[in-house]
Order: sequence, then structure tokens, then C-alpha cells
Amino acid sequence: MRQAATKTLIETFKKGINALTVQDRGDAEIRDTIKLRQTRPFVTKDQGYLIPKKSVFNRVIGDSHFELLFARFLDECEYVVSFAKNYLAVHFKLDYVNAVGDIANYYPDFLVKLSGRRIFIVEVKGQEDLDVPLKMRRYTAKVRRYKPSEVRRGI
Repeated sequence: MRQAATKTLIETFKKGINALTVQDRGDAEIRDTIKLRQTRPFVTKDQGYLIPKKSVFNRVIGDSHFELLFARFLDECEYVVSFAKNYLAVHFKLDYVNAVGDIANYYPDFLVKLSGRRIFIVEVKGQEDLDVPLKMRRYTAKVRRYKPSEVRRGI
């Protein structure tokens, strides 16, 4: 009983403080550029992978079988110039306010470059959770402020 009361009290304070301090203003800035070729070597879990022809990384480690299938599709697609799995070591992320009101980081799954210098940020989902619409709304708000040339530079 005491634990439930403590949890309720903490959650109530958290919601009240977040309501006063956490604001999604919808603004964004591209602070720096990311050069995938300059990503430092990193260790990954021992799990399924693909050895790609069109990625700067020597292996694409999938978080799911669906991601590996998508990576294979990208590697074989004639319109894709190059692509990269967005590992934590890449440091490409977007902040957003999640379903419980906390500030969280969103790491999209893939960065894909097509012919004509068009770049896509791709999220591969096998299932949807409460945060997916919030992540997509934040991504849309961030990207809308920039001309395509500025967004390309940020990737």
C-alpha cells in the first residue's frame, strides 16, 4: 500500500513539473553535420547481419528480421545509391516528448540516399507503440523548417 502511494505521489509531481517545464515548441536546428565515413568503430551484439554492397558499414546488424529484409531490399534496389543503418554510434537522433511526458531520443532506423541527391530517413516498424505518432510528429516539425539542401547537409 505504501509503495503504491509513493508511486502515485511521484507520478503526480512528475506530471505537474513536466506540465510547467517541458514544452514542444516545434522548433529545431541542425547543429552539426554527420559524416558516416567518420563514425568510429564500434562493437555490436552477436545477431543476424547482412554484408552490404551499398553501405559505408561492413555489416548491417538488424534489430529485427524485418530490418534485415529491408536492408537487403535497399542493397539490391537500383535507385539506392547508398544507405546506412543508424547505429547509436552514428549519433543521429531527434528529441521528442514521449507518451508519459518525458523527453526521449528517437533514433530512426536507416538513412537512405537515392539518385538525384535525395535522402530519406526511414523507420522500419513491425508493430506500433504509443510513441510512434509522437516521434513522427516531432520529426515532421523538425524537417519542415529546413530547405531540402539544409536537411541533406544535416545528414
